[in-house]
Amino acid sequence: MQDRTTPLKSIKDRTPTIVLAAYWLALVIGTHLPADQVPYTFSTLDKTVHFGAYCGLTILLAFTIYRMMPVKYWESYLFVGLGLFGALDEYTQGFVGRMPDVLDWLADILGIGVGLASFLFAAAWWRVRQPMASQESVGRR
Repeated sequence: MQDRTTPLKSIKDRTPTIVLAAYWLALVIGTHLPADQVPYTFSTLDKTVHFGAYCGLTILLAFTIYRMMPVKYWESYLFVGLGLFGALDEYTQGFVGRMPDVLDWLADILGIGVGLASFLFAAAWWRVRQPMASQESVGRR
């Protein structure tokens, strides 16, 4: 893994940011479609879709931030920032004929929490696993 303070130069380094931007754009577009254009499947699983969408967004954003910016307390900033974004997202849905719903926002918050916890668990596991992998390859020589 690259040094977290090194600028991202190659397309391989930029790919997570590109995927994050595309996902976030799709999320904003999807949550602002007029109610009559939302497929029935999504309308019946509304809270689950909110949870999953924000869980995925959180994991992608956490991965991108973790790789690019060594900021102290980034986890708190991410949680609060995405929570505020989720509230704004719900509020602005009223402008396109959809009903803003506090329970949707709570599903967003739950998704953010689970996504962040999942990312932090995976990152910790990966850090512990890296020295083991290098020791195993040295032992095979």
